[in-house]
Amino acid sequence: MPTPADLRKQFIKVFDRLAHDRERHDVLADFLEMAVCAIRKKTLPPGPAADAMEDQYMAVVKRNTPEDVRAMPELLGITTLAVQEGGCDFLGQVVVELELSNEHMGQFFTPYDVSRMMAEMILADAGEVMKERGFITLHEPASGAGGMIIAAADVIEKQGFDVGRQLYVDATDLSPMCFKMTYLQTALRGTPPPSGAATACRLRCSTRRSRRHFCRSI
Repeated sequence: MPTPADLRKQFIKVFDRLAHDRERHDVLADFLEMAVCAIRKKTLPPGPAADAMEDQYMAVVKRNTPEDVRAMPELLGITTLAVQEGGCDFLGQVVVELELSNEHMGQFFTPYDVSRMMAEMILADAGEVMKERGFITLHEPASGAGGMIIAAADVIEKQGFDVGRQLYVDATDLSPMCFKMTYLQTALRGTPPPSGAATACRLRCSTRRSRRHFCRSI
């Protein structure tokens, strides 16, 4: 089984083949847009919203070469392998290694080990909350690539709970690219429900059990 470091190397190797005539930031943004649209559309019933998501996807396809479009699923497959079991902030580290973080916006991608330590401390009593409420709400006001959400999901799952049914996430980020990384990584990790709101700067992932929620910040 390849390690997250191995998969980052694979991702960057494929990424480096793409669109040499364009800014790398724009190429990554297109990959994220296509991946999010593909996943998001699966959560929507047939109709105007799903059609709009398809149009958004095809707009990205049209500005890329066929060769680059065919490489996008390969990038998504690598990301899925890295993220689906948790244990890392894969895309956050990819952005750091590609030197694509926006220093002017103060972007800093917290290392996963630090996020995990914080989650272990804050969610030490998650069992008591689950016993009382049946689920937990996490508020992430600057989500980055979603690393802290992944760490929280890992901790909650380790305690024997179902993060797909007992975790509600409210995540926000000023950067559309960061929002898309958050949406993609949490979706691949298995935390979002079939239908969560997804806008340029806000992500809501609701549980399937109840509209009531217990608020806990990380």
